[in-house]
Amino acid sequence: MIRHSCHALNMAKRGNFPIRQSDNENCQFGDFSNPWNFFSLMMREDSIVHQWMRDRGLILSDLTCPTCEKPCKLKKRPRKKDGLTWMCISKKHEFSFRKYSFFENMQYTFQDIMLFIKGTLDGQTLISISSMTGKY
Repeated sequence: MIRHSCHALNMAKRGNFPIRQSDNENCQFGDFSNPWNFFSLMMREDSIVHQWMRDRGLILSDLTCPTCEKPCKLKKRPRKKDGLTWMCISKKHEFSFRKYSFFENMQYTFQDIMLFIKGTLDGQTLISISSMTGKY
């Protein structure tokens, strides 16, 4: 029997809708085999998506300033790409929220990048994925 992390399956029902996750903030990567789970999480507020990514180690949950070696805190910066930056407690050094991550030098939203990754893993063509994200 396959173990699902968010809730038990109702095996009498067929299709993806009955087995969607009601609490998508607790979804794991394996839960994304159901497209409902993936899209319902990625359509949530950025702060929820950011926290989900931090909880899974895709984005740092804490950072020590590489310049002065003091702890950094997340600061809201509405004009920045993700609306957040890391700022060391000395307030002299500021770093991208994406620092030291796979996403660091990418200009697209986390949601679009995750959609490209999921589409690739699902065997979709690049043109199909680009079309879904509106980048083509």
